[in-house]
Amino acid sequence: MIKAVIFDCFGVLYADPGLLFYEANVSNFAALRPEILQIDKQCDRGLINQEEHNHAIAKLTGLSYEAVKNGIQSRHARNDALLGYSQVLRDICKVGMLSNIGKGSMESFFSSEEQAALFDASILSSEVGMVKPDVEIFHEMALHLDVQPSECVMIDDRQDNCDGAVAAGMQAVLHTDTQTTIEAVQSLLQPVHA
Repeated sequence: MIKAVIFDCFGVLYADPGLLFYEANVSNFAALRPEILQIDKQCDRGLINQEEHNHAIAKLTGLSYEAVKNGIQSRHARNDALLGYSQVLRDICKVGMLSNIGKGSMESFFSSEEQAALFDASILSSEVGMVKPDVEIFHEMALHLDVQPSECVMIDDRQDNCDGAVAAGMQAVLHTDTQTTIEAVQSLLQPVHA
């Protein structure tokens, strides 16, 4: 029985601008991608903050700090339809948010007050020193929601994160678009109402 639905933030509840920004603005992105992803992961783990991340990306790519800062944050758009659906779910199960994100970055997307109001629990990777798709962070999320991993569905836009959730004992839905995700979650929840 599903008792909790967990949403990724970027690429699910918010459109993730990072990849689009890099592809549009870094002429040799294909060659630099491994190093860029490494810097992103350092930030997600809380080893560097968002400002240090932006400076490192600027140094690596030759872009200005301001271009990196504004480019990464300018394209985020809240997925109001999916966020609304998450709140409807709260009538029948717990709702969580699990995000790979650097320290101090979430406030501009979901304030602490919003996180408390919208989610039964939220975990930010840099605050716990773990990142998706590590199995441990999914176990930590289940613990915060006071449910077993087997009672959770993780919604993420990355296959490796979905695989990590499944390895942790959860079910997973790979987010491609809002309607498909809602239908997939509803089908997993049907046994609850049968």
